[in-house]
Formats: sequence, C-alpha cells, structure tokens
Amino acid sequence: MLTQLPGIIYIESQRGIVAEEGGETYCTFNYKNFSNGNKEPVPPLQCFNETILLPEGKARMNITGSCCFIIPVYNSVELTLKNQRVSVYPGEAMLLDNYHEVSVMNPEETENASFVWFTVDNGFNEPLFNKLSLPVDTIKNQWICLFTGDVNIKLACMDTREELEYNTLTSTNSKLFFYNIVGSFEVCGRLLNTNDGLVIWDCNKAEIEALSPDSIILIMEL
Repeated sequence: MLTQLPGIIYIESQRGIVAEEGGETYCTFNYKNFSNGNKEPVPPLQCFNETILLPEGKARMNITGSCCFIIPVYNSVELTLKNQRVSVYPGEAMLLDNYHEVSVMNPEETENASFVWFTVDNGFNEPLFNKLSLPVDTIKNQWICLFTGDVNIKLACMDTREELEYNTLTSTNSKLFFYNIVGSFEVCGRLLNTNDGLVIWDCNKAEIEALSPDSIILIMEL
C-alpha cells in the first residue's frame, strides 16, 4: 500500500487575487492585501504567484530582501529594474536578488502575457541579474536544474505516463514544494492540475507521473 506523506494541496481555484496596474496576480500564499490563515508561506519560500498582464499592462513587485525567480508561461515579458531593461521569453527564466522593486510589462499590443514568479529568503552579497535557459522543448522526462544552494529548484517537461523520481539532497526531514505550471500530474499519490501547488513533509523521495502531454512541473527542496 502506498504510504501517504503529510502535506497540503493549494488548489488553483482557491488562490487569492491581487489587482495590478495592468492585470491581476493570483497568489498561492499570502501576498500584499491577500491574507488567509490557511495560506501562510512555507519558509524560506515566501510567495508563489501567477501574474496575468493585459496588452501593454504593467505590474510592480517589491522583492526586497529576497531572491526572485520569474518564469514566462505565455508570451514574453519585459523587466525594468534600476536602469536596465531585459526581455524574457517562454523557455527562459530570470533570477534576481537584492533589487527593491521590479517592473514587469507585457510588450504585446493585442494579447495577454502570463508568468509565474516566486521569492525565497536566500540572499546573495551582491545584486544578481541572471537569465537562465530552460530547454523544455528539447530536454524531456528529466530534471532541469534551475538553482542549487540552500534551496534546490528543478523543473521538468514530461510526456504522458512518463515517470520521474526526486531524491532529496539534504535529509529525510526535507520539505518539498511542487507547482504544476502546465498540464496534470500525480505527485506522491496526489492529483495536481495546472496552477495547483503541493507541500509535503518528512520526505526523502518523491514519485511524479505526468497525466497529459508536455506537462511542466517545478519542484523546490526547502
């Protein structure tokens, strides 16, 4: 019999909604004026959001004291921080640290853009501005490393009925956070649909199975 690991599922339909200047942010955990006693963050993970921007819409994110990851999902976004501008496309990610405020714009004139982003209390000594390649179109059914450090972050693009295993790098008392970016998965016996999150505790191994084609899942070892 499959042993059910202790955990909490964060369902897409139960996310908080925060209005932005040019769109909306959907919050897995408490963020800005969204506050719910059942949506406390899981340190060092502080927030995990999906922001949808209207054509030429903008959003401003305060990431003071945190390491921030931005992953475009639909169409590109343009980041402005200090005096720098950079475009980030699906298949790429942006890693930022020690920037007080980031402005994100949808450059499209007729279509929405969406991106997921999250912040982790894992600072660096100097400001970090690093664009990463996420070859989800060419590397399938294996882990792609996004970040390794005090927090380990990976993602995978998987075909239907393909399976992956994740073995923790630290100890048997690790916390694992999963976020389903696209598609559907079964993770440790739990069903995750698009934009669902899952935290499990006391885990040293996680088993993941994709239930739809080109499904993309992110895993974070806290």
